[in-house]
Amino acid sequence: MKSFTLIIAVCICLCITGLAYGLTIERPVDGGAIDLAATTVVGDLITVGPPTTYYNTGFSTPRWEYWWVYFKMTDVNPATTYQFRIDAPKLFGTDDYYGGSYQPSTRLVYSYDGINWQRFDNGAISYTTYYTFSNNSPFSGTTVYVALDIPYTVAMTDAHTASLIGLPHVMPTASSDANFIFNTTLGGTDFYGRSIPSQNLYAYKVTDPNVVAPKAKVLVSTGTHSGEHAGTNTFRGFVDFITGNSVEAQLLRQYVEIFVYPQVDPDGRYGGYSRNNQLYGGDTNRNWGLGTFDNLDKVEAAWLTDAGGDIDIYLDFHAQREQYNSIYGDPVMRSGVFVSNLLARDSSIVGAGSATATTRSRGWAGDSLNAEIALTAETGWMTNITAADFHAHGETYALALYDTLVPPTTIYGLTVVSGSGSGNYSVGDSVIIEAAAAPTGMVFDFWSGDTTGIGDASDANTTITIQAADATITATYAVPPVFYDLVVINGSGSGNYQEGTAALIDANSAPAGMAFYQWTGDVGSVGNIAAESTTITMNGDATVTATYQDYYSLTVVSGNGAGDFTVGDTTSIHADQPTGTMLFLQWAGDTDGVDDVYASDTTFTMPPGDATVTALYVYRGDLDESGAVDIVDLNMVLIDWDKTGVNISDPRSDGDESETVNVIDLNMVLIDWGKSSF
Repeated sequence: MKSFTLIIAVCICLCITGLAYGLTIERPVDGGAIDLAATTVVGDLITVGPPTTYYNTGFSTPRWEYWWVYFKMTDVNPATTYQFRIDAPKLFGTDDYYGGSYQPSTRLVYSYDGINWQRFDNGAISYTTYYTFSNNSPFSGTTVYVALDIPYTVAMTDAHTASLIGLPHVMPTASSDANFIFNTTLGGTDFYGRSIPSQNLYAYKVTDPNVVAPKAKVLVSTGTHSGEHAGTNTFRGFVDFITGNSVEAQLLRQYVEIFVYPQVDPDGRYGGYSRNNQLYGGDTNRNWGLGTFDNLDKVEAAWLTDAGGDIDIYLDFHAQREQYNSIYGDPVMRSGVFVSNLLARDSSIVGAGSATATTRSRGWAGDSLNAEIALTAETGWMTNITAADFHAHGETYALALYDTLVPPTTIYGLTVVSGSGSGNYSVGDSVIIEAAAAPTGMVFDFWSGDTTGIGDASDANTTITIQAADATITATYAVPPVFYDLVVINGSGSGNYQEGTAALIDANSAPAGMAFYQWTGDVGSVGNIAAESTTITMNGDATVTATYQDYYSLTVVSGNGAGDFTVGDTTSIHADQPTGTMLFLQWAGDTDGVDDVYASDTTFTMPPGDATVTALYVYRGDLDESGAVDIVDLNMVLIDWDKTGVNISDPRSDGDESETVNVIDLNMVLIDWGKSSF
C-alpha cells in the first residue's frame, strides 16, 4: 500500500513553550484530491499542488478541465496566519472560458471537522499564475480541511439515503431493493494509485402511497459530474423538502411520483475527479446512450425500468463556475410553465443553453424517457455561502414543481365535533376552532383526531392550519381534577395539589441542640413519619408538622460510648479492659437503659434525660464479690478444701472454675489479700 501523506516539517519556535509544529498535509480517503509531490511550505506560504488538469474532448472545442481540490492539514500552528496559493491554470483550466468564469471574489472553504464549512476571508485570481487565498487571522484549530467548495462526499450520500428508509412516503423503485440499492459500481484505482471500493448506486421513489390516482412523473439526479459538489448540496435541499412534512410537500406527493437518483458517478466523487472517474477519462455527461461508461449503462437501465420510459419532468443537478445560478437547457423547454414558476420563486436564476444532444443526461431523458421537460439545474460556485444556502436553493426547485404540478384550488373539508369551525378550506388556511360549552360537571380537556397543524391542542379556542387532506377533530371533555391544600409546618412542601399526587415534604433543619423526631398531624398517608424527607399522598386537605426533640448526654465511666443522643437512640457501650488481677463485674449507675448489665460490651437505650453508667471491677480473690478480699473469702476456700464437682458446697470457692478447690484458689485469695474492689 502506498503512502499518500506528505509531512512537511515547519519548525516555528514558540517562545512560550519552546515547541515546534510539523504541518501534515494529506488526501482524505473520500473525495480528497491534491498533488502532494507538488505541494510545498515555505514559512507561512503553502503552495498547493492541484491535480493535473485533463484535456476534455467532449466539447466542440476541446479544453483543459479543472480537478476537485480537497485536502486535510494536521498539527496546524495556531500562531501562524497561513497564506495559500494554487497554480491557477492547473486549478481552473487554461481555456479563457474557464479563466473568465472565476471572479476575483472567489473564495475556497475550510472546516475544522470536515462537516461544518466556512469561506476563507480572501481570494484573488491571476489567470496566468496563481490563485491565492487566506484568512485575516490564524486558524483556531490544529486540524483543518480545505476544499474547492463545500464537499458532499459519497459517505454523506450513503448516510442520507439510509435515513430515508422507513418513511411511509419514500420507497424502493422497481429496480432497487429495500435499501434503495439498484446496482453497484466497478471500483478500481484512482489517479493517485488509491483503491476506490465498489460503491452503491441508489434509487428511490417519493410519493403518497395512499393516493392511487394517476400522477405526474418527475425524475431527478445528481453527481453526473463527480466534482460538482455544489449541485449535490442543492439536490440535498430538494430531497429534504420533498420528503418533509410541509403542506406543499404533502400535496406534491399526492399529485406526483418523484424518482430520485442521488449519485450517478460515486466512483468519480470518491476519487476526487471532476467530470469523469478512474475508468473513463472523457466527460461523463457526453456519453449517455453510447454504452461506453459502465455507470451510465446501469443508470439508464434503472431509469427505463423505474419510470416506464415516460416522464413529465427531468432535472439533473449540476454546478458551474459562473457565480450565478442558472437553469440550463433547450429554449423551448425553458419557455414553459415550470421555468416561469421557478423564476417567480427566484428571479436571480438565469436561463441558458440551446438544443441538447442525446449524449447528455437531459438530451437522453428527452429522447429515451419522453421527458416533456428536461433541464439542468446549475448551482453557481460562491452564490451560496453555506450548506444551508445550498439547501434553500434546492427547496426553490421543489416549490416550483409544486406550483407547476399541484392544482391551485385544492379544497379540503374540516369537521369540528363538539365545536365550531367546520367547513371547506384551501390548503394552508388558518381556521379558528372553538370547543362547545362543557357538559355539567366537566371541563374542556383537549382536541383529538386529525390534529396536525393545530395551534394548541389543549386550548379550547385555537387555530388549525388546513393540511392536504380532509380532517375531523373532536373537542373532548373530562371531569375536572380535584385539588387539595397541603400545609407544612416547620418544613417545605406546602401547596395546592391534585388528588392522588405524592407531594414531597422536607423538614427544616433542627434547632440547636435538637434533632428531627417525626411528622405529626394528618400523617395517615405520609410515607415515613420518621424520615425528614418523605412524601404525603394527597387524599384531602392536610396539615403536617415536623417535630424535634432534645439531645441528652450519656457519660460512660471506665469505658467508651459516651455522646449526645435523643430519646430512644440505641448506642454501643464498652467497658475498659481490666488491669492486673481484676475482672469486669457489671455496669452500675443509670442502668435502666443497659441491655445486659453483666456484659462488658452491650448497648444502651437513651432515656429522656442525661445518664451515667460505670463499669465495675473486682479482684479475682474477692470470691464473694463483697468489695474486699478478707477472711470470708479465705474461709470459703477452707470450707470446701479439696472438694470436687458437685461436692463443692459454695461454687464461688472454686475461683479458677477448675471444679476442684485447691491451692490455686487459696493463692487467688492470698495474692489479693486485703485489697478493696470497686
